[in-house]
Amino acid sequence: MKKIKKSIFLIRHGLTDYNEEKKMQGLIDVPLNNRGKEQAQAAAKELSEVESDLIVHSPLIRAAQTAEIIAGRQKRPKLRPLSSLVEMDIGDYEGKSFKSYEEEMPDYCLKWRYNKDIPLPGGESYQDVYLRVKDDILKLIQEDFKTLFIVAHSAVNRALLSHILNIDVQQGRSFTQENCSLSKITLIMQEDKIYPILNFWNQYLHLEGLI
Repeated sequence: MKKIKKSIFLIRHGLTDYNEEKKMQGLIDVPLNNRGKEQAQAAAKELSEVESDLIVHSPLIRAAQTAEIIAGRQKRPKLRPLSSLVEMDIGDYEGKSFKSYEEEMPDYCLKWRYNKDIPLPGGESYQDVYLRVKDDILKLIQEDFKTLFIVAHSAVNRALLSHILNIDVQQGRSFTQENCSLSKITLIMQEDKIYPILNFWNQYLHLEGLI
């Protein structure tokens, strides 16, 4: 029986001013700051020996900039924006600090942390994000590639991980990612079965001095 081996790298976007200021950013379109660009360059260098067939990315500027910088060190750069990969909708707390959310709504915040179905006020839940990315990741996995880079966001990458590893998104949301860290999943595909292997998660040795 023929086996097909594929690699998927999940990459979080580089640092923004909102990240540094501990502000919540969902659909607000905040660009990379200077350190974020340096992080993306470091990730691009780290990935330069890995030849990607496709780089799929969120259309939000912080992810698009990161993807473009990574593509600049690839031999055959092929970029594709994918609207389902935008970050979780933060709703009423867009641009505010998470600390203010905890102080204003401590009970609700606690429930939100431990319940995938509870949305941020005016925004999305983790389950919403999980369902939003489902169709596209299933289609992507079936495409003809050996190595795929996905450049997206913290909540989205954890939802993607949950799909690929076939775990509950509440469990998946505990897998944190630093800005411009790298995570790799290998897929062994045989007939109609997919066997995922988590090779590494949140690897950021290439970011020494940048986080």
